[in-house]
Amino acid sequence: MDKEGISFAQLEGEGPTEIDTRGDDLEPTKRENHLVPLDDERCIDLQWAGTASSHPSIERAAFVEAVSVGSSAHLEQATSLDTLRLKQNWGIYTPGQLKKRARELGTGKQIIEGVLPEATLGILVGDSGLGKSPLLYQAAVCVAAGVPFLGCPVNQGRVLYLDFENGVGEADTLIDRLCGHLELSNPPEGQLLLWNVNDAPPKFGTLSHSALEMIREVKPSWAIIDSLGSCYPDTEEKNSNASETFQRFRTVMKECGAAITVVHHTRKPSQRRDEAPESLDGGDLRQWFRQARGAGALINGSDILTRPRF
Repeated sequence: MDKEGISFAQLEGEGPTEIDTRGDDLEPTKRENHLVPLDDERCIDLQWAGTASSHPSIERAAFVEAVSVGSSAHLEQATSLDTLRLKQNWGIYTPGQLKKRARELGTGKQIIEGVLPEATLGILVGDSGLGKSPLLYQAAVCVAAGVPFLGCPVNQGRVLYLDFENGVGEADTLIDRLCGHLELSNPPEGQLLLWNVNDAPPKFGTLSHSALEMIREVKPSWAIIDSLGSCYPDTEEKNSNASETFQRFRTVMKECGAAITVVHHTRKPSQRRDEAPESLDGGDLRQWFRQARGAGALINGSDILTRPRF
């Protein structure tokens, strides 16, 4: 019979014969007085090699157990043990395991339907004075209160707003006005958490009191950093700095399941006509985002790119 591409032969009237693998034709060869059973170690190695070609890290012991009982179910179990070990050691998934893991992580859910998925890294880019902060404060209030944002349903959750751009009084007035506009009797206490650089403790900025450590402790559904350049000025200098900072963001996002949105500014517009920014009406949106200030990795490394239009 044929098994795993290796031909096993039985000479009439004789016991099992050894396979001579030294030649190209794999002709079975009778060796009188030196007949080797088919369960010989070398034959098992040959069979294991055939299986290991498709499952390179399968344990030999598990394979031997499977073929010893002649059960395909046992072989499938050995393969399952192999993929389980890879998942535990390296985080490698089969398609089925990946689907299950995605359900466990809750991926696919939306903080703001059609706008902001959970556990994503986003960047909002716009000119200074355009209204980026009021827009994000309104979004933060809506998510914290569980009311629609600009007509989009939200999944209520805790929001942490780190403000490096506005004063404490300005933020307080803005929230009051937004709550009035949204017909909320009171701001969403407990769900909306506000931090302002102008009233930060003196130890802020040390290793254990950084913005990311704050997000770690709060564990919000959504954290907003307004703005990226004020919190992490070195991210604008080089792509390597931006990539390193975003990697730290993603580590925290993975730990606490938060989405993080950073606010960023555009470069000063060029006076040359041929360097005018792309129009958002029918233009190349990604090319428009290239006018964001600083390193290109800030755009390439973001999951969600947003540009407010008023």
